Amino acid sequence: MPTGTTIAAISTAPGTSTRAMIRISGPECRRWASDALGIELASRGTRHARIGISAGRALPVVVLFYPGPGSYTGEYLLPYLPNAKAKKKRA
Repeated sequence: MPTGTTIAAISTAPGTSTRAMIRISGPECRRWASDALGIELASRGTRHARIGISAGRALPVVVLFYPGPGSYTGEYLLPYLPNAKAKKKRA
């Protein structure tokens, strides 16, 4: 994969869980957070937001932001966790 590309990936381990994690990594993390979540990311930290899942419905999420090059991978990193009570199953 070329460097400088922004990717989204499921980061939840296989099995049943009460949480899921989706990871956005790359230079467009801040723009994605602004466009999809309506939040501005200026510094490292945790924020609460909502992501639209259908017309008129939104799911609360916890968003973590690790700006590059200070993240583990050296890239901007934005993992977020949908905050739902239903259990998720990943095969």
